[in-house]
Amino acid sequence: MKHVIMGDGGKAQGSISVFMTLIFGVILAVVTATFENVRFVTVDSYMMAAAEAAAMSVFGEYNQELYQEYGLFGYGGYEGHGVTELSKAFLDSVSYNLATRPEADDSSDIIQQRMDYTSLYRIGNVSNELSDIESLTNATVFYQQVEAYLKTQVIDDITEEIAGIYHNITKQGEQETIQQDLNTTSEYEHGNYEMPDEVGKDIEKDKDAAKDTGSSTTAEQAAGNPLETFRELLRDGVLNLVCDADQLSEETIEAAYTQPKQETVSSNKIGNSTADLLKDLLKDDEGIMADSFLDTTKEKGELICYAQQVLSQYTHRKEKTFQYGIEYLISGSAQERDNLLNVISRLFVIRTAINYAYVHADASLQAASLATATEIAGALGVPPLISAIQQTILIILSAEESCVDITALLEGKMVPIFKDATNFQMKYAEICGVSKAMFQKKAKKYSAGKGKWSAGSLNYQQYLWIFMLLVPEQQLRLRTCDLIQNDLQKRCNPTFSLEQCISGMRYQIGYDMPFLWSGLLPGGQENGIISKQTSGWYRYQ
Repeated sequence: MKHVIMGDGGKAQGSISVFMTLIFGVILAVVTATFENVRFVTVDSYMMAAAEAAAMSVFGEYNQELYQEYGLFGYGGYEGHGVTELSKAFLDSVSYNLATRPEADDSSDIIQQRMDYTSLYRIGNVSNELSDIESLTNATVFYQQVEAYLKTQVIDDITEEIAGIYHNITKQGEQETIQQDLNTTSEYEHGNYEMPDEVGKDIEKDKDAAKDTGSSTTAEQAAGNPLETFRELLRDGVLNLVCDADQLSEETIEAAYTQPKQETVSSNKIGNSTADLLKDLLKDDEGIMADSFLDTTKEKGELICYAQQVLSQYTHRKEKTFQYGIEYLISGSAQERDNLLNVISRLFVIRTAINYAYVHADASLQAASLATATEIAGALGVPPLISAIQQTILIILSAEESCVDITALLEGKMVPIFKDATNFQMKYAEICGVSKAMFQKKAKKYSAGKGKWSAGSLNYQQYLWIFMLLVPEQQLRLRTCDLIQNDLQKRCNPTFSLEQCISGMRYQIGYDMPFLWSGLLPGGQENGIISKQTSGWYRYQ
């Protein structure tokens, strides 16, 4: 028979200890379960904090040359630094942020300190995968950074004002009439003009009409044959008349994102007639006198304003490889010289068209040109031919005035958009005595304007704005990328690639996390390890 030793209260001795052991076992299980739950609930936030800090740290190593020269943020872009390097640097930074112990060295004190650190999460096997890489050549990313660089609200207003001016200019165009008169004059100069069956009016009657209008003799008015002198004037082309062609940049643009034009702007051939030269010079292949091609989107306005601030142009040169960067955006030729020539040719078309609108309506110039044309036509005396030669003479006068205008524009002057008797520089008596020195002298009569807007006048920079509005947006953007990449390659690092400059990314991090109390594991977790993933994104703002 067993005997149970009873206490004073009649209870078995040790029962309370057993009971408390059971209670503490339950409490410990609840505490450890809660602890494990907190670890797994908070680990995502812990990992996200480490990843965000890592992204900020890695993208903080942006390309300094790109930012300093063009105000753009991008990671890498040189010596092959791209997605692979970004992924490795990001993963290293994440791992460093997750570390809970200082790096070990030979100091016993540091080793002792490491023993005092404990990792709550004990994260291991961290991996990383990047996706949705955003390059600076991406249109959306590029415009976001351009807009942040500009920080202005006046771009739309400026673009609308420029567009309005351009609409007014194109309304003054006389392109069709000009080409018809030049065709007739060209036939006469080549000896191919066919006289109509009925001449209509006698040549002497035309001479008398010229005298009645108050015009003097041809020698007093023109001092020669304008057709011959103008042809000789253009022996070396318009470029040599309006600037120092020997001092122009000879750089070549090796484009990466567009296909630059290799052909040069057609040059004048001495064997051509004066009318043929004028037809070639006034040929509107680019459609600049057709305002239906005008595109004024918000993105294009921002890009034009940005380009004006960071790229060089003929009148505002910066410390860049290419001195005519804006001109390249307009023309897209491989040679710098050709880009400037293309812009000057466009200016020549516009300025000649609007100058002709004035001289064509001026009675005194009409009378003087009629007398000269009558003398040139000679014995033929056909009114349609005389009229065509007369208008060609007026076109020559308009073209010479355009040379004055372009010379002034290239010197940074403000030139009136439309001309009248008060601001038209060329005199009819000077039509056969023009020279580069005369154009330069007359150009000095215009004021500089100090870069400000002037009612009724435009400077070279504002004409470039007009021409850029005529270029398709995508072409304008890709040519800008060409210039940025070429410039930084030649001045900073030959391996630079704008396409490799990363502006943003989406990341996905995978990692393993052990259970501290494997007895609480759910079924299937044999090794006491659970795999988790977290994701996020980062871009330059």
